[in-house]
Amino acid sequence: MTVTFEALPKWPTEETYPRTSRHRFKATYPTIKSDLEGEIDKIGGYNVLIEADIVPRGILRSGWPGSDARTISHPGVRLSFTIDTKTGPTVLEFACDEYDGWQANLRGISLTLEALRDIKRHGATRNQQQYAGFRKALPSGKDSRMMAAELLASRSRQASILHKTSVEAILSDVDAANAAYRVAASRFHPDNAETGDAEMFAQLTDAITLLRQ
Repeated sequence: MTVTFEALPKWPTEETYPRTSRHRFKATYPTIKSDLEGEIDKIGGYNVLIEADIVPRGILRSGWPGSDARTISHPGVRLSFTIDTKTGPTVLEFACDEYDGWQANLRGISLTLEALRDIKRHGATRNQQQYAGFRKALPSGKDSRMMAAELLASRSRQASILHKTSVEAILSDVDAANAAYRVAASRFHPDNAETGDAEMFAQLTDAITLLRQ
């Protein structure tokens, strides 16, 4: 699974204090990462974004923090991704700074997703209602075109740090949208042996098709 990483130098909400020791969780980082990927896959998550106050050189090409990544001043992690519901694409957001290490906070998010998925097994929820409290508040008027522009902007930046076309530019200028698509598509095209991702390429194609209309 390929994700997008963005720096989060300032924690967006009130900080947890005192924090719990990271050693509460015994799982190794490969297990933490694998379990989290599995939980996101099981509910059909995509457009995965991880935000943390981590030194940039600690981020792998896949977008995941490396096992030896170090935080600068804050261990909190915020993770968001999109799921498809009966009412359309919905962005879910989970943030954790309960623990004094970023890996433990990532583990906390993974275990939260597992617990929420377990709720559905008992048949008391419909249309992923158990995630309602984690839906990211979106500005009024945000629609599928906005989501398509955000996808192209984030994935083109992931493909090339030199490409910084804004969401606003992509929405207002089809040439800018086409340029962002070309940059992102070059990375995620299935023929790219290193970074190809057929699912992501299909999402990018859907996005540019929508924006060209």
